[in-house]
Amino acid sequence: MQSLLFDLDGTILDHFTCLARCYEHVLTKLDQPIPTRGQIRRAVGGSVELTMAKFVSEELHKTACAQWKEHLKEILTEDAYLMPGALPLIQELKAQGKQLAIFTNKVGEHSRTLCDHLEISQFMDAIFGAAK
Repeated sequence: MQSLLFDLDGTILDHFTCLARCYEHVLTKLDQPIPTRGQIRRAVGGSVELTMAKFVSEELHKTACAQWKEHLKEILTEDAYLMPGALPLIQELKAQGKQLAIFTNKVGEHSRTLCDHLEISQFMDAIFGAAK
């Protein structure tokens, strides 16, 4: 193998706390029940639209998703950490001459910002995300 694609969330990046804080923030603002972190963890995956549908009514869904996205922009790099062992693995693979890329359903702009923040962009040949 000369090229390797990595998922971002849960593989290279632990971003769960930030994402959970967004759900908690929005649901509090909308006076909705606040799920536990365990409930949020079991619900996430895919898109905010899919996850938010598990927590709010159809009437609140569009508003809740828009507020979630706005709050995420404000706190995107907070509580974002590399998974244990991710950096040494990436560095070793790059030292071996491998082509490395991130391939994620996280918004591309956010993915690149997080990779820059965590100082791993320099090892990636490309970062592919959803939407941009």
